[in-house]
Amino acid sequence: MYMIIIGCDYKREYIEKYGEHFNEKLAEFAIRHLKNVDGTNHRWSMEDIIEAFKREKLSLPDKESLHDLHYLANMLYSDWYPEAMITEPVILKAARKYLEDPDGFKGMIFLVWIYKMKKKGVEIPWKEMID
Repeated sequence: MYMIIIGCDYKREYIEKYGEHFNEKLAEFAIRHLKNVDGTNHRWSMEDIIEAFKREKLSLPDKESLHDLHYLANMLYSDWYPEAMITEPVILKAARKYLEDPDGFKGMIFLVWIYKMKKKGVEIPWKEMID
């Protein structure tokens, strides 16, 4: 059972299809709404992250969480680089550890992001996010 099957029918359909996780389209939508504290327009593509994980010898999460990682790495960069997290490998390692957090729960990144969007008044075009 999912934690938030509320709201519009397309949101419900999205969650039934993908669970409480980002798919590629939703991750891209979420990443476009990030503002980098360093003033840059830096964005990692999924391919950039996969290559960096290989280079750093980090294991990738399961397929279900791959786009959660895509959003999360970009969010951490956006919020913490370069002051609190001074290198890109540190950000990627932190993103991986965040996904493995024993205090967390499945779908946590997705649910927190939805809450943020709601509080900011950003409408999520759920219908467009479903393949």
